Amino acid sequence: MDELERFKTEINLTEFAVSLGYQLDQRKSSRSSIVMRNAEGDKVIITRKDGGHWTYFSVRESRDHGSIIDFLQFREGINLGGVRNRLRPWISGMAVRPDVSLYAGDVHKTEKDRGAVQEAWSAAIETTHNRYLTFRGISQQTLQDSRFSGCVRQDRRGNTLFAHYDQEGLAGYEIKNFEFTGFARHGEKAVWRSAANRLDCRLVMVEAALDGLSYHQLMPDQGTRYISIAGQISPHQLDVVRAEISSMAVGSTIVLGFDHDHEGELFALRFRNLVPGYHYLRHAPDSGKDWNDVLTKKSAS
Repeated sequence: MDELERFKTEINLTEFAVSLGYQLDQRKSSRSSIVMRNAEGDKVIITRKDGGHWTYFSVRESRDHGSIIDFLQFREGINLGGVRNRLRPWISGMAVRPDVSLYAGDVHKTEKDRGAVQEAWSAAIETTHNRYLTFRGISQQTLQDSRFSGCVRQDRRGNTLFAHYDQEGLAGYEIKNFEFTGFARHGEKAVWRSAANRLDCRLVMVEAALDGLSYHQLMPDQGTRYISIAGQISPHQLDVVRAEISSMAVGSTIVLGFDHDHEGELFALRFRNLVPGYHYLRHAPDSGKDWNDVLTKKSAS
């Protein structure tokens, strides 16, 4: 096997990231998607693709993605010869390895199967009586609104599902319940989106589908559509967001409704002026971290 190919497949990128100062975020990670952060505020998502390749992307910088080779070059600015010198000890067994508790030893490969995703989604039912969403302050009236028809369902276990779409159609779905967050096993994150009307002149972008529902319930507007990135932005998602903005009439307002925290500000900076010809407006919650916080506080008062 070619040496570069061995670097990409044999070196556990989560383990190597620890050697560069990254820490595992257990709470945000899943079996196939590992979240790691460093002291400078960078957040990377690490996965394994078909063929066994370890890949990553940075939430902070859209150009920063690829294999372990890109990971090292982007952070240390070294050429391919320097990469070979740095990574050879990792495939020869000579590298100083971090403690196994600091990285993800078993990361499941992501295997996409849109047919399986569609089958599971079709088996779920549309719901306007949902315990989880009711607990989070979402009203039956909001769920019955035609704006959200078909984008929220419930599976046989009672989990709430939020559909993700890209340019090809249904790509996957988020799975939410009390103390549980997941994603469709064979799916790919794209964007959750509400229905689109021809006369829409405003698009609200948020981090979670719950925030899109909450924003609408707090400030309903017949000319507004909503999309969510599910708390991260991969290169694929960036392309989908670009297409969603471009589907709006030129001159429309793009509301950057991301969370009121450091990461929300980074998202707002990344998406501001992503597609020229639109008016970008930052609108962060002022009485909570996100729009669902605002809604639940209002409901409790």
